[in-house]
Amino acid sequence: YELSPKSGFATLILDNGLPARAVAADAMPDGRVLVGGDRELSVVDVSTGDVTFIGLLPTGSVFSGDIATHPSGLSALVSAYESSGTADQMFNFDLISGKATRVGDLNFKKVFGLDYGCNGVLYGLIESNPPRLVEVDATTGATSDLGALNGPTSLWGAGGPG
Repeated sequence: YELSPKSGFATLILDNGLPARAVAADAMPDGRVLVGGDRELSVVDVSTGDVTFIGLLPTGSVFSGDIATHPSGLSALVSAYESSGTADQMFNFDLISGKATRVGDLNFKKVFGLDYGCNGVLYGLIESNPPRLVEVDATTGATSDLGALNGPTSLWGAGGPG
């Protein structure tokens, strides 16, 4: 849906074609939206509703929470759960080739928020009570715990500048 800030009305843009159990999304610099669910990453053209398949996470991995599109629009970092692991993993999707490459261990389960801040730093939000904020090394996946968030008791994603 697209929401009108003037009227508050919602207009249906797309009602099918998205990855199964879509749990992750992020706006790209060109206005399209990346959507991830199960193992699949797709891109949605919000002006037409067209959905284009991009690629798959490796077997045994599924989207756990979020997508952070690189400012160039050529790649995206995603948080994923591996059935054999104890913490979420970060993968880098090449948005041209569709290949997903494992970057590293995020050291936390339920990394449900992932995005770049206005300062260019990658941040993650951990679903816990209270939720936690971490700084993420975009080249290794290593995290630095910045502390608990005051106020919310739950969260389901992050949105960065743009």
